[in-house]
Order: sequence, then structure tokens, then C-alpha cells
Amino acid sequence: WPETLAEMEDVLVVAPGHPVAQSRKAWALYNLGDFRMAADTYKRAAIAYPSDADLWSGLGWSLCRAGDRSEGRRALNRALALSPGAQNGSGGQCRMRGVAMHVLTCAHLSERD
Repeated sequence: WPETLAEMEDVLVVAPGHPVAQSRKAWALYNLGDFRMAADTYKRAAIAYPSDADLWSGLGWSLCRAGDRSEGRRALNRALALSPGAQNGSGGQCRMRGVAMHVLTCAHLSERD
């Protein structure tokens, strides 16, 4: 993960705001255990690309892991609403179930705090 982080930081120097680089950087930070910095990175990307369900999901899960369960649940619920198939019930059910499980897990963690 340190290599991925370094590579994405290099990309972002050349192409600031690149959505894939931001997402990969955030994922690397998350996997390195820096949940707050991952959330900050996902948040910048989600604000720039508000219709991207994966960015909102990453933001939500990072916030939950960083201890901000309420904001995390909000971001995860937004990801769920944006997931493919959310509007018409077709396709994307697996992704929606995955995001829904994140919402429930985050809620469960909140109850334990």
C-alpha cells in the first residue's frame, strides 16, 4: 500500500483532482489504517464527483472506521441511493447489498460506542 500511495500522490501532482487517483489514494490510506486521511481524500473526490456511489461508500466506511459513525452512515446511505439499480430495481443488487451491509455494520459499531 505504501507504493500505491506514493504512485497516486505522484499522479495527483500532475493531474490534481483526478478521480481514479484520488480514489486509489484514499483506498491505500484506508488500508494503511489512516482512516481520517482516507475520509478527507474520499470527501474531496465525492464533492467533485457527487454521483459516484463508490466514492460515497469509501467515504462512509472511512468515516465509520475513523469514529464518525453518524456522518459515515449518511455517506453510506447516499452511496446506497446512488448505486446502480437503486431507482428501478434492476442490476446492481449485489453492490447495493454490500453498501447496505456497511450501513448496518457502521450502525452496529455506533451502538457499541
